[in-house]
Amino acid sequence: MREYSRSNRGLGILTLGVLLGVLLGSAPTVAQAQEVWTGPDLAFTKGNFVPWSLPANQDEITANVRFARKDTGPMFNAVVDPGGPSGCGGGAPSDTEWATGSAANWAALTFEPLLPWADCSPTSVIGVNAVLHLISDDIYIDIRFTSWTQGGGGGFGFVRSTETPPTVPAMSGWGAWVLGLALSLTGMGFVASRPPDFVAVAVAAR
Repeated sequence: MREYSRSNRGLGILTLGVLLGVLLGSAPTVAQAQEVWTGPDLAFTKGNFVPWSLPANQDEITANVRFARKDTGPMFNAVVDPGGPSGCGGGAPSDTEWATGSAANWAALTFEPLLPWADCSPTSVIGVNAVLHLISDDIYIDIRFTSWTQGGGGGFGFVRSTETPPTVPAMSGWGAWVLGLALSLTGMGFVASRPPDFVAVAVAAR
């Protein structure tokens, strides 16, 4: 009986390992093409006349894009924009482009650098539902400015979507039954009730 139990447990562990290998092998990989972030909203605010270089006063979205703003001038990408270029025609924040609309509809939108999109007046787009495209990362993010200080101070704020949480594909049919069988054979206290569309099968935990 002891040898039989060990054999069953070994078979269960092997079955469980094979099943996990199949599931992991078939799981979706991280997308290399465009992706749309639909995670919970994140609210960011930088106050007036606070040290702009502190991490708490910057919004690091990815390794390539980190938004900051000095006491005067536009918002810029602190990863690649050393001092925040000025001028309505500038491309700051670098590696980004902007459009009005929803990230879910990104393919139908026309994107521009931030200041041209805002007609050189960021206060005019406060409350506007917009889309931020991180060019190098090829990520589309829903964003809405909530504040922008004009004339000195450097304050600004926005609400944006975050990375979509990962999902684990649900098992059904044979996958769920085989998992139950493997756990039963390993002695973990589970019982496989029945394979799909076949007669009921009970497996006692050893």
